[in-house]
Amino acid sequence: MRALLALVSCHTRPEYSNAIRATWLPKVPEGLDVRFFRGRGATSDPQPDEVFLDCDDSYQGLPNKVQEIVRWAYDHDYDFVLKCDDDVILKPRELLASGFEHYDFSGGLETACLPNEIQTPWGFCYWLSRKAMRLV
Repeated sequence: MRALLALVSCHTRPEYSNAIRATWLPKVPEGLDVRFFRGRGATSDPQPDEVFLDCDDSYQGLPNKVQEIVRWAYDHDYDFVLKCDDDVILKPRELLASGFEHYDFSGGLETACLPNEIQTPWGFCYWLSRKAMRLV
């Protein structure tokens, strides 16, 4: 099974990507590919973990950017893609043990947690199977 963690990002927020790289990204186990996706407007070449897409990089262009991310994942033969915003906190090992592979769609928005307890994923993310990617 090939799975991609697709982090939706933009050129105006490099500090978000750097925060992920410095915190939970090193905890991602082998076997889960990770890429930061950005649209048009680059002023430098992509880093090894970045993909620059030919789409609007603004918030208003987000629906099309998500479509292009899913198209990229589908074209690169991934079985599952986790569409994840760049302000989400993850526990990668727990994420991979969640049973997502049994569903075509799973995930959503985490809004409630107990005091002094951060549940993950915290923020907006969802899994799509290859079948769901075709629909998007």
